[in-house]
Amino acid sequence: MSHSSGLHDIYAVPDLTYEMSKLRMEKRAFMPYLVGLKQNFFPGERWEYSSTGFIMLGYILEAVTEMKYEEILNSWFFSPLHMESTGVDCPRQINSGRAYGHAWENNQLTNADNDRLSTVQAPGELYSTVQDLNTWCEALFKGDILQPETMDKMFVPYYTTTFDPNLNYGYGWFLGADFRLIAGGTPGFRSEIWHYPVQDLRIVMLWNYEKVDSHQLFRMIKPLLFHT
Repeated sequence: MSHSSGLHDIYAVPDLTYEMSKLRMEKRAFMPYLVGLKQNFFPGERWEYSSTGFIMLGYILEAVTEMKYEEILNSWFFSPLHMESTGVDCPRQINSGRAYGHAWENNQLTNADNDRLSTVQAPGELYSTVQDLNTWCEALFKGDILQPETMDKMFVPYYTTTFDPNLNYGYGWFLGADFRLIAGGTPGFRSEIWHYPVQDLRIVMLWNYEKVDSHQLFRMIKPLLFHT
């Protein structure tokens, strides 16, 4: 969860769409494929973002609980918190109200491709809304989801990121001097949650356009939030 495992990022695999199609045609399981990826460095040597680690955590949860990934999230979190507009995403499944993801190609706006792992049966991406994510943050920061000692571990700066010496990383969160940030992206979409613990302020932002300059937009609205 600190992205220091050295696991090769699945999204860095060349021709990933072809690789996944081949895997499906040959009826091979996804987990052994992940295990067979080249290790980038010895665990704990440094920080390097890897989606592979998150996918493996999903498989571990399934093995420990003997439940499906979607069942775990729904029964443990989404249903108790009444997050009725949040779930595991499947682009081929009709989901009323789901936004279309957009890309910019040949100087025009287009519908984005599906995620390259969307056809793989594995712990995958989620869909949600600003309202549901705000509900999630409210429960998380109030201590309704995790024990205090676990929350403390989440926000320990374990490693400094490779792209910004002023930005550290805990468990799933980027850590700045006075804020926490968790961000995500997939073809056609971007998401960010900023949290300022001293002010007890959180900003949840979702876009259905993958090229949006999210940090520029945040810098533009920040003075309004802090009255500076």
